[in-house]
Amino acid sequence: MRGIIPYTVDVLTTNHSVLQTTGHGSCITWLTIGKRHLRIHLSNCLHAPNALLNLLSISCMNAKGWDVNFRSNMTCELGYKGSLLGSIPATGKLYALNLEFIPSSDVPPIMAPSTELSTFVDVPLSLDLWHAWIGHIGRDAVMHLNHVTKGITIQSTSPLSHCESCILAKHPHLPFQTSETEHAAAFLDLIHSDVCGPIPTITPHGK
Repeated sequence: MRGIIPYTVDVLTTNHSVLQTTGHGSCITWLTIGKRHLRIHLSNCLHAPNALLNLLSISCMNAKGWDVNFRSNMTCELGYKGSLLGSIPATGKLYALNLEFIPSSDVPPIMAPSTELSTFVDVPLSLDLWHAWIGHIGRDAVMHLNHVTKGITIQSTSPLSHCESCILAKHPHLPFQTSETEHAAAFLDLIHSDVCGPIPTITPHGK
């Protein structure tokens, strides 16, 4: 990482979590779309060490002249200043760009936008990272991955951190007290209704 400027801001994610950023700068990357390889400049990048994926802002792309069109056939069309570059198919209902970040030492001086040019370092393949990648499986299952699969290595000896998502998802509800009222004798004699809401998280079907 070279010339990255310290920068602290809270980023709110869609699951109502908060990511802390430690710096910002610009990146030069290769974009592969179909058979085309394009070198693009990403500006105002935030470095969030705890983010498991690199995220792009569509609104910022639009402001820079990019066209992003989501089609009903589960493809995303990318264009730049009126020229169609290609389509990206959905993978697991997500659209992922094939980006290869160029180290700052390999960027010609004429392309460097400023001294804020930065590149991303390799992230250690820790227990926490594999835990999140494989769907929040347990520690013992993560440790067993390198025995039953190929290409999986764990580069950190740090123990598995307390995962907030797992704690919330697996937290049991205390048993309800025994009701002292008489049981319903006929259909619709007693109706239980959930009055909680509105829930801020939208379901996959838009509910």
